[in-house]
Amino acid sequence: MKKTVVSIAGTMMLALLLSCGSTKVDSDDIDSYGDETEATAIPLTAKKSSSQKIDSDPYSKSKIKGSGDRSFMEKLFEFKKFEKYDSTNVYLKKGKKRLCTFIHKPQTDLAGFLVRYDTSSYACFLATNERNALIKAANQYFEDFDNKKLDKKMKKSERAYGQVGAYEEFGIAESMMTSYSKPKAYFGYKFLGKSPYFCIYVVRSPNLNEDLGSNRPPQSVDQKYYFTRAQIEKLTDFLSDESIDALNAPIPTESAEPDSYEEAE
Repeated sequence: MKKTVVSIAGTMMLALLLSCGSTKVDSDDIDSYGDETEATAIPLTAKKSSSQKIDSDPYSKSKIKGSGDRSFMEKLFEFKKFEKYDSTNVYLKKGKKRLCTFIHKPQTDLAGFLVRYDTSSYACFLATNERNALIKAANQYFEDFDNKKLDKKMKKSERAYGQVGAYEEFGIAESMMTSYSKPKAYFGYKFLGKSPYFCIYVVRSPNLNEDLGSNRPPQSVDQKYYFTRAQIEKLTDFLSDESIDALNAPIPTESAEPDSYEEAE
């Protein structure tokens, strides 16, 4: 009985820590490429976890629309599409700094980040395999950084660690993100000045929401997100299978059985 209580409490505590950290933003210290700093490797989950329900289409409509405990009105008007948790900062083109909020679609394996890019808000989601590919890419970046293997002259270095499929929702405001697409996302790095940043490059992709009619934006825009070591480590920690499984874990209900109390003789 004690082991069950401890296990439940541990799961709830992890989810609580993730949801309560949204006001804390990490340091914006720029990485020095000459320092011997080390980043903690983020382990890939070896065994199949509850979030790893692999579909032929990891971004199917049934998964997108059927997620979470939403009311009829919320589903009808697409409100409360995702939950927001912790955050960090991220750099965009020309060194612009923006808030990067970590997000998750309830009761799915879809998680990612929300950023205001140019004149629109973009919510980029990755499924289980794609999240793990990002974690693997980040670990490779940490290793290459420490071993001084990052090449400032390399062409298309933003694509150095491979590509995955993603799912993205976007609109002129967070409350009006009615457009969606399924873009390619590349992982790599880019030198901005003397410092190499980890890069997530989301390629522009057609707007798939035909219900919006001819007035809908025809496509998204190219997006390049640049992260320091600390920032990408914080994001990939959130995107780990352990983290997402904790968010999807059911909240235990209280026992209705009365407590027994035997008086001492």
